[in-house]
Amino acid sequence: MEYRRAKQFYQRARNMVDFRDRPALLPAEIMAHIYEGLLDEIKATEYRVLFQRSALPPLKKIAARLQGLALLSWHPRLATS
Repeated sequence: MEYRRAKQFYQRARNMVDFRDRPALLPAEIMAHIYEGLLDEIKATEYRVLFQRSALPPLKKIAARLQGLALLSWHPRLATS
């Protein structure tokens, strides 16, 4: 239940951001993707956070950064600015 709730918060926050503010929020967007990836890793380990440490592998961190950049660069309204 908490996993779905957290995912909904991430999506709701992204939907609330005005497209003109996205360039200024790039670091926050990248970190959101990293934390969301960590949340997915926690789910993959069946939420055993008290018994093992969860970490995002380096390649997934790079992918999360690229996702954040892609949201900024591929936004249709920003591409024409």
